[in-house]
Amino acid sequence: MTHTPVRVPKTAELVAARLRRMIVRGELAEGESLPSETALMEQFAVSRPTLREAFRVLESESLINVRRGARGGARVQIPEGTVAARYAGVVLEYRGTTLKDVYDARTVIEAPCAGLLAERRTDEDL
Repeated sequence: MTHTPVRVPKTAELVAARLRRMIVRGELAEGESLPSETALMEQFAVSRPTLREAFRVLESESLINVRRGARGGARVQIPEGTVAARYAGVVLEYRGTTLKDVYDARTVIEAPCAGLLAERRTDEDL
């Protein structure tokens, strides 16, 4: 029997995941400031370096914008589709996906999606 090692997530990843979930669920609105570092450190029972690492993760995902200085802090920003598209492009390129693969996938997906849109359209959509 082969044993596969279990990767335990770092604390910063867990904090980032909780904050990400709050943003995605709308519990933290766009433009809203996150609580102070001190409050978040207390809430998650983590150190400042761990919290800042979580911030770096969320900032790299374009979910927050961290400003330095007296009027600084972390603010929620809603990611744009371009962020997801850029990441998806990197993954596809890494996996050796060709343009033909993309077109083949499009032909399989596009017609059923158009059908669903036609079925579910509203007057406002028209």
